This record gives sequence, structure tokens and C-alpha cells, in this order.
Amino acid sequence: MKPVIDCDVAVFGSGAAGLGAALVAACEGLKVCVFEKADALGGTTATSGGAAWIPGNSAARAAGAPDSVEDARCLLQDELGASWRADLVDAYLASGAEAVDYLAERTDVRFEILPSPDYVSDKRGASLKGRALAPLPFDGRLLGRDFALVRAPRPAFMILGGLMIGRREIPMFLRPLASWKSFAHVTRTLARYAADRLRFSRGTRLLMGNALVARALHSALRLGVVFHTKAALVSLQREGQRVTGATVRLDGAEVRVRAARAVVLATGGFPHGARLRDAHSPKHPHHHSLAAPESTGDAAEAALAIGAVIDDRLESPGFWTPASRVVDAKGRETLFPYGHMDRGKPGAIIVDRNGRRFVNEADSYHHVVLAMFERRKFAPHDAAFIVCDSDFIRKYGLGLAKPAPFPVWQHVRSGYLRRGATVRELAVEIGVDAAGLEAEVARHNAFAASGNDSDFRKGSTAFNRYNGDPAVQPNPCLAPIARGPFYAMEILPCTIAIAAGLKTDADARVVDASGNPIPGLYACGNDMASFTRGAYPGPGITIGPALVFAYRAMQHARRNPA
Repeated sequence: MKPVIDCDVAVFGSGAAGLGAALVAACEGLKVCVFEKADALGGTTATSGGAAWIPGNSAARAAGAPDSVEDARCLLQDELGASWRADLVDAYLASGAEAVDYLAERTDVRFEILPSPDYVSDKRGASLKGRALAPLPFDGRLLGRDFALVRAPRPAFMILGGLMIGRREIPMFLRPLASWKSFAHVTRTLARYAADRLRFSRGTRLLMGNALVARALHSALRLGVVFHTKAALVSLQREGQRVTGATVRLDGAEVRVRAARAVVLATGGFPHGARLRDAHSPKHPHHHSLAAPESTGDAAEAALAIGAVIDDRLESPGFWTPASRVVDAKGRETLFPYGHMDRGKPGAIIVDRNGRRFVNEADSYHHVVLAMFERRKFAPHDAAFIVCDSDFIRKYGLGLAKPAPFPVWQHVRSGYLRRGATVRELAVEIGVDAAGLEAEVARHNAFAASGNDSDFRKGSTAFNRYNGDPAVQPNPCLAPIARGPFYAMEILPCTIAIAAGLKTDADARVVDASGNPIPGLYACGNDMASFTRGAYPGPGITIGPALVFAYRAMQHARRNPA
């Protein structure tokens, strides 16, 4: 007979959705068990920026950036087009601010306003001051030995082997002697990091998604939530029509889980599950994802086996970023997203095999990849490259290559960066049309001189300018590509998350092919099909819905006992 674990709510997955559901259920007095396939908690959330897109939130009002939920509705209606689901949008807008306030009042999960414009800042209903929330930093020392349970950020996003630093701190660490303020901040931060490494495997000064996961874990432990790692979902169990539990492979043995109130699926979807991924994104073939590698579709497969369906009537089957790729001597792959250091900065263009631009490089990472797929309709095997000069590398870096004073030779030697003394030589090095690239660079340089990109309007929106360099005028997103040597880096389409997922109702109840809810079964986060239908209007469009629909799911479970 299999061992049995009893609880009121069984949550599968420990990213923002799973932790959010666990917190709400525990706050409502329910006994909660969380099952995580990996050996650490946090899923993709732990390695993400941690932002949450929540229209009408109280932090925005407190910061003097009031937001209209109706404006957000207008924006979503335009962006979602024919795949709009009014029930999901209405539920999200009605519960977004409420969910965030609920967590802030009862747990350590707290946010501040992220002053980024919406990604589609030129559209009707867009916010120019920010709808997104950023997690407040967290002191990991408060977790004690449980700090080891928090999944570490990507190594490429830490310095000195384990220190997290924020976007605003990067200039201080690059030039610590530029001012007394920079020197003092860098010195204090490094001193704390040195002390941390005497007790912990990495720094405990947590930011972004890592801070969000640690905050949620700190509260969940205090509320009595029980966590099981290395626990993979095998199948769902039913009594009559109701889902009452699951079979879990825990430390190599199968265990039965009985859930009196609810089973919550929040395992991150299927970005690494080739069968489901390929079946539900046939027009967007891709092989790379920044999602947690454990997100292979276990929950979706288990739900499909009992009558659930995948909802892929979407604007896009995924949320995208261009990513560069490097493989080390041991065959280990590192993916690095089009990041905040180089994205939108002046002096770089993205070109195809013909050496021609096809996108506004300062648009969001999601929209850049959609343009890559559009380009591939006409050239299925085409590659894309970011091209810049030595001034750009020195100021902003490029991908994994850091700005001055860090050297770039090792990235050139590995082939991650390609280099040419002239634009023509670079074109030959990367296999693009030399005349085309020379002409495109010359055309771009003319745009930089005038400040007007008449081809793609780079620098024309508030979001473009937010990521530009205000020191560069007349357009903070345009500068000449003129000083050799010249560099190029290949980029690939890569998912942040899959937008296709289990079809649910507005309370995150999983539904069957007839649209009827399957009693006792909920899906949120990336196991639930995106309420934005794969559209990406602003930062935090996966974590925001993860928290909000987890909140709605557990409030529904509280009101509707078995």
C-alpha cells in the first residue's frame, strides 16, 4: 500500500502561482502541502525579474501614478483581438489590486511601483508611469537554514559567484570610484557579501524574483505550509467526478496525496515538454526556453488524462525573448536574454542574413521575437544578429559580455561574439550579405545623425526611450555604428513562458471539453492558459496573473468546500 499524505489543499509547483495559492489557502486556515519537482523552490519565478503587472494597484496610487482599470481594459481589448475572453479579463481587473493588498496585509509579500511604461506605450489605454510592481528586496538570513530551499538566480545574473545587484546599482559597481556615494555603497555591499559567504552558499541580499520567492516562503513556513521537494506529479485521482488527490513520486517512491478541498496545478506549463510544446506552437517552432527545466508538462498531461483540454486560441503561443547562447567546454548551455544593459541602447541594430534590419530594436523583447518569426515566414532558416561597434560594447556590453573595464577577448575566442575590423569583414565573419550590411549601417548612421528612424521609428515611444541612454541626443535610442572593431552576436527565439495551457474558468477551475469545471481541480500560473492570450502589454504579465488567479482559486475553494 502506498504511503498517504493528507491535506486540505495540494499545490503542485512553487513559483509565484504555487506559492501564492499556498499562502492564500493557509491564510484562510486550510492545511496546505506544496509539492515541487526540483530540489529547490521557486521555479521560473526565482530566476526572473519578479515584476507583476497589476492595473489599478494601490502602490501606483501611493507613488502618485494613479491608474485606471478601464484604461487597462481598453489596452487589453485592442491587444488581445479576436482571442479576447471577457470573463478572464473582467476577473483579473476586478481582483488584481485586491489580491496584492490581501498578500501585503497578511504576509511578507510586498511590492513597490516599477516605473516602467507599458511595453506598448503608444497604444490606447497604455500607462506611461507604470502598472507593474517590483518585489521589495528581502534579507535571506531571515530564513536561516531554509534559505538553501530558494532556487538560486541564473549565474549570469550574479557577480562574484553569488551576489545579486539591481539595475540601478550596476553603474556604481562598474565605476565604484566615481563618487563617494558609489564607493560607500559598493564597499558596504561587498562587506556583507563576504560575511554571507561564511555561512551561506551565496549572497542573502535578495532582489527581483528571488526576493518574491523568499518572501513567500518566509510567510508560508510561518503559516504552517508543508513543502516537499523532489516530488513529481504522476497522476490525478478522482472520486466520482471530483479530483480528490494525486499520486506523487517522492524521493523515488510513489506516494498518495489526499486533498480534501483542492488540487492546484502550478508547475510552469510545458516549455520543456516537446510533445505539447510542438503541438501547440506549430507556427512558432523553437527549442530554447528560460523557464525552469522541470517545467515539462507533467500537470498538463495529468489533467488531459482525466478530460481537461489545452486552450491554444491565442495571439501568441508563448511569451518571448531573443537570447544568445554559449556552450562551455563541458557541454553546458547558457542562455542569456536580450537584457536591460543592451536592450534599446543607442548604437546597435538587429539584422537578418541579408544584412537588413526588420524590427525596432528598442521594442520589447517579446515583440522583437514576434518580428523574428514574421521574418522567418519568408526565410525559415534565417538567423538574426545584433550588430554594434566597439563604443557600444565599451558603454553597455552585449549579452554576456560586460561593459568596460571588463575584457571581451574570451567571448570572441569562444565564438560567442564575432568580430571584424570593418563592417564588411564582420559581414563575412557571420555569413551575411556584406553589401547589404554596409548599406544598412550607413542608413542607420544617417538616422542617428537626424534623430529620426524613418524605417522602424526607434526611439519614438515612451517605452523605447525608457530603455535608451538619456545622455545621447537628439534620440536616446540612436547612435552611429562607426568605431571599429565591429561586433555581432547571434540571437535565437526563446520562451520566457508558454502561453498555451489548461483551459479554465474565471476562478481558475480547470474545465473539460464541454466547458464544465472539473470539481476540485484548479490551474494557475503557466499551467493555466494566459488570460492575455499570449499578448505582452507590460512587464510582469506572467507573475501578475499567477498571483491573481491563485488568489481567486483559493477564495473559490474556501467558499465551496467538498
